[in-house]
Amino acid sequence: MLSPLNLPFINVRIKEHDNTQRGSSQQLNTVFSTLRYDKEWTTDSNIPEYYTPTNTSVGYYKKRKGYILFRPSAEVAAKDYRPTPIANIKQMSITIERPDGTPLSTSRDSYLISNLYTGNNFAAPFNSAQYLFIKTEQWFPFNKFEVGDYLVARDFIATGITTELQEYINRPNGHIIVDIGRDPDTGAGTYVRGPNSYGYANLIIINTKYSEELLETGAATPYVDFGTLNVAATSGACINRSLQVQLAFRITSREYDIKNELRSQDV
Repeated sequence: MLSPLNLPFINVRIKEHDNTQRGSSQQLNTVFSTLRYDKEWTTDSNIPEYYTPTNTSVGYYKKRKGYILFRPSAEVAAKDYRPTPIANIKQMSITIERPDGTPLSTSRDSYLISNLYTGNNFAAPFNSAQYLFIKTEQWFPFNKFEVGDYLVARDFIATGITTELQEYINRPNGHIIVDIGRDPDTGAGTYVRGPNSYGYANLIIINTKYSEELLETGAATPYVDFGTLNVAATSGACINRSLQVQLAFRITSREYDIKNELRSQDV
């Protein structure tokens, strides 16, 4: 994915609400808003080493996580429906584009889950039931899932696992990614840390479920041991919640809220 910081601006196109700009091409004339870089902020420290076993030879752990803010470059980034306002907004088909009108990114957001393993299927350093390995059907660029990001899974189902584990994988608040790697398909127990030489991986490692009761007692292994698992998923997909774009809009109504709960400009 091309970083937006490499571009002079990016465009937001809303198919149902276009023609708000005036530019040098028809493509610019039909975008909803042109956004320019405003600021960025990151965590005050690098990703902690305790997310992963010590391995100084793998350098991609040493980075900071953060966000970039883009703002409209002009006050005309609005669609005015006067004197005939619309009754409702039924749909907003949004695309973020480069200045030339091509999509900023064409890579997928979600990946289908093909298999789930426990760490005791593999060799060190994650050879413990403390870790769960999620294998995706499609290989993903290494920066799609990074250490410290939040992975969220939905509709994951697999034969041979407990309801407790299934609910844990699908929990709404997601899971912190501990590591990524790849399965070279050379037999049981094969696992290579990090992406391949082309920058792609197909394994995501997360922690298994921890037990509050065991944590309180100071147990040496305060996690739920689901045994040794190597199961194929019948459904399910995952997404990196930390990479999702957030857009903020203000919608102004001609009429006040009849319940007097919202101001007209904030409906």
